[in-house]
Amino acid sequence: MKNIVIILAVIIAFGVAWQQRPRDKAAPAVASNPVYAETRVTMDAGSTTIEGVMLGQALDDADCRKQLRVIEAEMSATSERVCPTCKITTSTCKTDLVPRYAKLFDNEPTHLSYISLARGTPDEREYRMIYWGLTVQQSEQLCSIVPHLQKKRAGTVRCVHAASL
Repeated sequence: MKNIVIILAVIIAFGVAWQQRPRDKAAPAVASNPVYAETRVTMDAGSTTIEGVMLGQALDDADCRKQLRVIEAEMSATSERVCPTCKITTSTCKTDLVPRYAKLFDNEPTHLSYISLARGTPDEREYRMIYWGLTVQQSEQLCSIVPHLQKKRAGTVRCVHAASL
């Protein structure tokens, strides 16, 4: 249970970082050639390691790199007090996603529950957050953060429940 509380704090930190990203470029209704921001964070949770993956759909490579800089800065600023064992392992921009991540942007269920952040205004971006190394029940507990994240966004924030639930 303590691990879930820590993960929820990390999700909040990601959400804050996402809200503070640069907003100088409004997105068209549909990104014609999206670039995907992918940030991976590992957290030691006793005998297991949990990996959080945050995926964002950016307008282009420059937009993606700006978003990654803000996320990395926020994680660096908050990790010591929120999650001292959390470490960013990779932070990259990609033109293509592997199939298991691409289906998250269609809000398709996977074997774990994950968080979907939709666009609500032209400056918001689509985002998905999933945590590997959890049980299905633990991933479902992460959905309790949705109302907190929704307060910070115009777009709909929802939990996409695991296929096995």
